[in-house]
Amino acid sequence: MPSPTIDEEKLFITTQGFRLNETQRKRFSDALVRVGDDEEILCELAAIAYEDGQPLLQQLDQAISHQDMEQASRSGHSLKGTLSGFETGHPTTLLQPIIDAARREDPNEASVLFTKAKPQLQSLLKEIHSISG
Repeated sequence: MPSPTIDEEKLFITTQGFRLNETQRKRFSDALVRVGDDEEILCELAAIAYEDGQPLLQQLDQAISHQDMEQASRSGHSLKGTLSGFETGHPTTLLQPIIDAARREDPNEASVLFTKAKPQLQSLLKEIHSISG
């Protein structure tokens, strides 16, 4: 099997044509380790995570807006699981306090926490989408 090659823009190309640039490889280095440094699999998982994560973030937003704490807890937990394949630290860790507030039936705290976390979660989803092939 041929080794990955580096083109003039320093993109790492796998034998299947999937590619990550150096910044992406560094950003998702832990995720790459979890998939045995297989960029193709990581890109496929990214497509799934983005496809699932976007609606989960919207569901969480709507649940908090409607003060449906049971749904907020479920959506937050599902989103945390989806994102943790790519990032186990910040901003994924911001979801647990939101989930905890929802489980305590505290819509005000859940809303404040979500308002602070939402842009960072959107940014992570955008980064995941950028490697989805």
